Amino acid sequence: MVNKTSVNKGSGSLLGNVSFLTGSMALVQVLNFISMPIITRFFSPAAFGVATLFTSSIAILATVQSLRYDAALVLPEKDEEAVQLFGLNVLFIFSTGILFLVLSFFFGKWLTTLLRAPGLTPYTLLIAPGATLISLAFFFKYWNIRNGHFRNTSYSTLALGGTRTFFSVGFGAIGFTTAGYLIVARLFGFFAQNLVYLVRVVRQDLPFIRFNLTRKGMREAFFRYSDFPRFTIWARLVNQLSMHSMPLVVGYYFAESIVGVFSFAVFLLRTPFEMLGDAILQVYYQLFSERVSNAKPINGIVERLLHFLFGVSFGPFLLFLVVVQDIIPLLLGAQWENVGIYTLLNAPWVVMLFLTMPIRSLFYVYDKQRLELLYDVIVFGARVLALVVGAILFQDAIKAVFLFAAVSVIVTGIRVLHLIILADASILRIFRSLAVVLLYTLLPVTLLFCGKYFLELSPVVLTVSLVLLTLFYYLLLWKFDTQFHRHSSEFIDKLRKRAKSGD
Repeated sequence: MVNKTSVNKGSGSLLGNVSFLTGSMALVQVLNFISMPIITRFFSPAAFGVATLFTSSIAILATVQSLRYDAALVLPEKDEEAVQLFGLNVLFIFSTGILFLVLSFFFGKWLTTLLRAPGLTPYTLLIAPGATLISLAFFFKYWNIRNGHFRNTSYSTLALGGTRTFFSVGFGAIGFTTAGYLIVARLFGFFAQNLVYLVRVVRQDLPFIRFNLTRKGMREAFFRYSDFPRFTIWARLVNQLSMHSMPLVVGYYFAESIVGVFSFAVFLLRTPFEMLGDAILQVYYQLFSERVSNAKPINGIVERLLHFLFGVSFGPFLLFLVVVQDIIPLLLGAQWENVGIYTLLNAPWVVMLFLTMPIRSLFYVYDKQRLELLYDVIVFGARVLALVVGAILFQDAIKAVFLFAAVSVIVTGIRVLHLIILADASILRIFRSLAVVLLYTLLPVTLLFCGKYFLELSPVVLTVSLVLLTLFYYLLLWKFDTQFHRHSSEFIDKLRKRAKSGD
């Protein structure tokens, strides 16, 4: 029956939603890590470098296409008002997409010359469609957050990862190993992601949207949420520039092969951390919004969340750093050997970013968009300046990346502390949680360190040891850390119930 009176809402508890999302993320991560040793043997670092320059370009452009009205979707109390924002998003995304396509046609070659990225020139007309697909995915994701359709978000993520991997491996297997085929594989992934989102919206929400969407309502929503294009868009743009302009800067000063190695190291680190952090963000953004709007405290939630994030990330992070330079050539092939050193350099700031992701939505729920913009400008400026100064001063990619990573840790750490204060959480209790988690890492890290430097184990044995000691670390947390045990037990219980019920 056609529903014109309300939007179809998802179901499930907070922990159940997080469990389902993280389970989907885990499947995609497993797929990524299984396919990486295959893909890196088909494609060279230079091919990855060009594909990364393309992905960075479209990710930056996608930030401005919706004017950030997508982030406003979760805020209206009434679905009828949210529908007006839905219409605004569709209008702006496709209008700017057409504009970008025209600009790419006339100025694409000039842009690649300016960026010193000649390898990107043949693919400039694909930039606008790619940016539009990414912008649509952001928009659909926020619509799902509002309506509680976390399962659909999980399916879309699986479609993205599965499709991209399938075509990357497929193209490589039949000998199509240039950068263009990596780019096409990624575009197919973005298309599949949006298709999953679109099917659900058309089947369940479209009647309500068509019945309630009006020009007058869109105009009112445009002005009511004008802080998002005025302030939030710049914060998001600066944040995306901070994340995605680094390959462009590296490519300006160094070869495309170095861009590929640097970017692959960051990808190797961010894939597990960012996907898990994004899954948790989607649910906690909704929880934080509800509690703050009802004048309820969130300090305890933030403290427990950070304790869990410490436990999830710090053990694997430290263990991986001990052996990364030994196992990278084994896993990826000899031509990717330098990924190890770049991974070692970038790991601290990526972990810091992971800790930030689930709580940075506090800037939105406390209406601190201007503060978020200020922080993003500072982070972006400091990181670009560090990389440029490092490249000019040292004329060495490794030294330049070291300076960039050190500055990233400092500025991101300051933002984390400010968010903790904003939530009125106890810094002392959070640092105590950090100390407790680090104590649990001591034994497995020491064992792996001794195996590498004193027993001189082979890369194969070190890889197996890394997996076993990571499991041992989680077993220690499960057995002796009551808070981590309780949180993990609830996750597992929800997963079992969903598996049995098929919900």
